[in-house]
Amino acid sequence: VCSSELSSGINAEYGGQWSGKSCTHSSSRTNNKWGVELAQEEYVKSVVIYNRIDCCSDRIDGAKVWIGNGESWEECGTGTYTGASVISVPCNANGDAIAITNDNDYLTLCEVQVISVEQENPSEEMDEE
Repeated sequence: VCSSELSSGINAEYGGQWSGKSCTHSSSRTNNKWGVELAQEEYVKSVVIYNRIDCCSDRIDGAKVWIGNGESWEECGTGTYTGASVISVPCNANGDAIAITNDNDYLTLCEVQVISVEQENPSEEMDEE
């Protein structure tokens, strides 16, 4: 990834403007990838991508969201550009890392949120009965 810092994708800045330094993007090539390791394994409900709004918003079309668990990776889904500035990709899987790839164009991200839910421990529920 170039032309900004990697942390621009996870800095709680939702502006969507390149000049605001809240976005990051890759070079125009294949195999573009952005990723983040989670603090622990989580059940990830969805991954929310805040897209660039001042230019080039359609670059996100076709970007794939992946969830990793150890060495294995599973595709959650594909982001489809519809004109909206926020794209939510359902995941509904356990993992300890998230990656977003785009083989078609620049990968531009202005913010990424991983929406996870706490799962109750089944063994704790059994102990209470």
